[in-house]
Order: sequence, then structure tokens, then C-alpha cells
Amino acid sequence: MPEEKTNNFSKPQLVFNASQKCVELRGKEMRSGYFNESVSREGTRTKIWVDDTRKVFCSSVSALNSLLVSEVSEDESYVKSKEKTKSKDWSNPIDKIKKRMSECFEDYAYKEYKPGMCKGNRIFVYSGKSHMPEIDAIVKIRKLFNDDSEELMEVEGHWNDKVNFYWNELIILYDLLFEELMRIIHRRGYFKGQTMWKK
Repeated sequence: MPEEKTNNFSKPQLVFNASQKCVELRGKEMRSGYFNESVSREGTRTKIWVDDTRKVFCSSVSALNSLLVSEVSEDESYVKSKEKTKSKDWSNPIDKIKKRMSECFEDYAYKEYKPGMCKGNRIFVYSGKSHMPEIDAIVKIRKLFNDDSEELMEVEGHWNDKVNFYWNELIILYDLLFEELMRIIHRRGYFKGQTMWKK
């Protein structure tokens, strides 16, 4: 007879591991990524990228949020609050935090340009696309001339301040998201019992 397989899947254990990872990452200094350069005795230069700890933490909280998507939608506290308010505009705390994240992106994102014309002069208008550049990335900036014409100049690192402002504000929002997820986890009773704390 074929050997029977045992299903060892444990949602609480997965959630615990993901939560513990978030706590470990948040305990580190939140800083931007950078290249660590070194030169060997032979004169060979080596560049090693050191991860942006802010992005790593935010990604970990996002992964935990994905793991808890069912728990969030079924959370008894949220359901009761929605029924009590009876408002079509009601949204749970997590949705409100994510809305603030989107607003934060719009505040600091680089807006891409496309060519256009105005009174016979070439100009550049917003293309409708935007993104968050990496630190020291080259971005194109509009340069205006006296004849009302425009050109795009490539400038390295021009968006650095906005990129850092964005990630620093995002850390605060991901802290709030993690706190709210932990409340949901607590209400589900996932971490009850000493066995959850064993390695």
C-alpha cells in the first residue's frame, strides 16, 4: 500500500513566522540602499549592493497582509462596525491605510513626460504615467527657453530627496498596517498556547 501523506499545513504557524520576520526587520535601522565598494590587493574594484531596509520591511508586512487577506475580509470587528454605521462609504482601517499609501505615492512619484505642441513650439506634457525612481536614478526634467520652447534634460539623482521622503513616510504607514494586522491576529487567537513559541 502507498504510504499515507500527512498534511502539516498550519496557517497560524505561517502567520507567526511572517509576523516574527516583520518584527526582526523593523528592529533594524531604517536606511536607504547603497553600494559597498571595496578594492582587492590586485586593484580589482568590487561593488556589492546593500538592501534598502525600508523596502525589505515594507515588503514583509505586505506579504503578511496577503497571508491574512481572508482574515481581514471576515474580521468580526470590521463586519460589526460596517453593519453599525450602515454607510456605503465605510472602509476598514486597513483600506484607509492603503489609501494613504496611494496618496503618498502620488505626492512624491516622478511624472513622466511626452512631447506635445503649443503655439508652434514643442513642449512636454504629463503622459499619465508615473513611477518611484531608485536613488541616483536618471530622470528627465523640463528646461524652459525664452522662446517658450522646452527640452528634457537628464539629471542623475534629481529625485533623491522625494524618494527618501516617500519611503520614510511609507515606513510610518506600514507600521500602522502591521499594528492593525496584529490586532486581527490577536482576535483570531492564532498565537494562543505555548507551542507557538517553540523553534
